[in-house]
Amino acid sequence: MRSLLIFLWTLVPFFLSAQNVIPVDVGRNGHILVKAKIGGVEGNFIFDTAAGLHVVSGKFYQKIKNQVQDSSYFTAFRHTGERLDGPIYLVDKVSLGPVIQHNAWVGVYAGFDEQGFDGLISCKLIEHQPLTVDIKNKQLIVETPGSLSSGKGNILPVLLHSDRNRTLDLFIKVKIGHKYDAVMEFDTGAGYSPLLLHSRYMKYAALDTTQMEVRQSGTGFGKTEKTYFDKTKKLHLFVPEINDGGYPNIVFKPSLIYDGLTSHLIFGDRVWTLDIPNERIVVYD
Repeated sequence: MRSLLIFLWTLVPFFLSAQNVIPVDVGRNGHILVKAKIGGVEGNFIFDTAAGLHVVSGKFYQKIKNQVQDSSYFTAFRHTGERLDGPIYLVDKVSLGPVIQHNAWVGVYAGFDEQGFDGLISCKLIEHQPLTVDIKNKQLIVETPGSLSSGKGNILPVLLHSDRNRTLDLFIKVKIGHKYDAVMEFDTGAGYSPLLLHSRYMKYAALDTTQMEVRQSGTGFGKTEKTYFDKTKKLHLFVPEINDGGYPNIVFKPSLIYDGLTSHLIFGDRVWTLDIPNERIVVYD
C-alpha cells in the first residue's frame, strides 16, 4: 500500500486534480498568446505546438541567465530544412497557470527581440497534462481525468516526434485530393496561415500551376525558393474522423522536409483538446 501511495503521489505534478481556466489572447493572425513563467520570470509567449522546445528572446534570456542550472548545445531543423545550431539552457521550471514542467530545456533566439513577444512555449510543457483550447472564448482549460473522460468528441490520433528528450513535435494524418495521404506537422504557431504542402502534391494531383501565383519567397535564413500560392481551391482536404476540410488555400513549397504543415485553422472555432498522454486531439462539435 505504501508503494502504491508513493506512486500516485508522483503523478500529481503531471495531471492536476481540478480543472483550471487560463485566459489567453488570440492575435489577429490566429496566434495563441499566453502569459507564462520561465525561471520564475513572467513573459508574453506564443503557444506553439511546432516549436519543439521552449524558446526565449535574447532580451528575456538576460532576465533569467542567473537562474540557469546547466547548458548544452542543440541542432535542429526548421520545416523548410534550414539548420539551427545553438546553446540551450536548463531552468528549474516553466509554468503556465497551474501547469508546471520541472527541469526544462530552453533555447534562445535573438530574432524575437523586437517582435513584441518574449518567445515560444512548446508542447513539452503539456507532455503529461491534457489541455483544451477554446479559441472563440479565448481560454485554455487544464483538464482532469474526470473532465476529460466525461467529454464527447471526435478523436484525431497524433504522431509524436521527440529528439533526445529535448524536443516534442506533433503530426497528424490527412487525405489530400481524396486519395493522397499526407502526414502534416500540427503547428499552432502558424496561426491562420494557409496550409503548407510539399510541391510534389501539385504533380500528384495534376494541378495547373499556370492558375497559381508564383513567388520567390524567403525561407527565413537568406535563401529564396519558388513558392506556389493556390487560391483556386481545387485540391480537397479531408481530416479523418474530424471533418471534411473542404478546399482550403494551400501554399506549395519544394523545401518542406515534411509532407505538409497545418495549424488549428482546420478546426475552425470548435473547441479541441490536445491530449498528448493519449496521443490524440479530441475535437468537439
